[in-house]
Amino acid sequence: MNYPKLLPLALCTTLAATASAAWQLVDDFSTDTVASGAWTYDINPVENTSPSIAVEDGKLAIHPGVADENTLNLGAYRQIPDIDIFGAGTVFLQVQQPIVNGTKGQIDTVWGVSDLQVNQDRYNDFMALMRIEYDESFDVYDGTTIGSNRVGYQTVLANGVGVTGGVWYNVWIVLNAAENGYKVYVQGGPEYPEQTLVYPDPALPNNDPDSDGYAGFRKVGGFDNINNFRILSSAGRTTDVIKGIDPTYFDNLYVDTSGENLANPLGGTAMGPGIFGGFALEDGSVHTGQWMGPLWVEDYPWVYSYNLSKWLYVPDADGSLEADAGVWLWAGRPAAE
Repeated sequence: MNYPKLLPLALCTTLAATASAAWQLVDDFSTDTVASGAWTYDINPVENTSPSIAVEDGKLAIHPGVADENTLNLGAYRQIPDIDIFGAGTVFLQVQQPIVNGTKGQIDTVWGVSDLQVNQDRYNDFMALMRIEYDESFDVYDGTTIGSNRVGYQTVLANGVGVTGGVWYNVWIVLNAAENGYKVYVQGGPEYPEQTLVYPDPALPNNDPDSDGYAGFRKVGGFDNINNFRILSSAGRTTDVIKGIDPTYFDNLYVDTSGENLANPLGGTAMGPGIFGGFALEDGSVHTGQWMGPLWVEDYPWVYSYNLSKWLYVPDADGSLEADAGVWLWAGRPAAE
């Protein structure tokens, strides 16, 4: 058996698959759309900070900058095709919390959509929004009002597990503007090998406080169409708490203005085999983050671990794997010379 070459394992995979006709590509970052002016951004405050937004290696990188005495925010905005304020639509994107110096990076980044073209009130400008904060999990904001209080951010966990670093997650934000609500689906990593409705979670009755099947918009829709995708990153402040330190990565932003669309605009077929079926496959390899690192899987159930420099045998070839369970691996011993 030949050892594979050590391949560059960029997780931003370019999948040659037919996309759904209803999807409209907004940005795949194959060109520098920040430099071209498609993205606008603002910084608050400007003094003594260094946040930035840039296209790096075919993905959008949001760098939170250095915390100062005042809370630092970087807001980035991109126009998207109009979703009728009285209709429905779907936004698809990929997001990644990076591995930095062998561990998950510390980030505090919010993303979502609005009917506003410029910053007015930062977080309150979002209609539908999600985030990964330094608790290292997905959060979805539910603007539903119960009594005199909003539900607010709701943490999304898969069997108690948050987000795996260094892994791309597919995110579908399904908007129902007529109902001033939305729901969120996620796929990726060992937590979500299949596309999963994470909020409102039908398995958790408390996740849908008004029982309408949607999280409420944070900003209730007005008279304008939803046509702005935005990202807000916070470095926190030195006088309170330092939040974001490391970059957050985004890729492959698509919009369907016609309604709910749960198809994968990237095709969704180039995924790893067997128990690695939730990981994007590139040049014969997958990257499982902190779970097993990068692996060559073309010869599955034999896989090659780049971290261990060894071939491993995975007996669980039928693809069944409990999210909270491990898996036995057999490592081959080199023959004596």
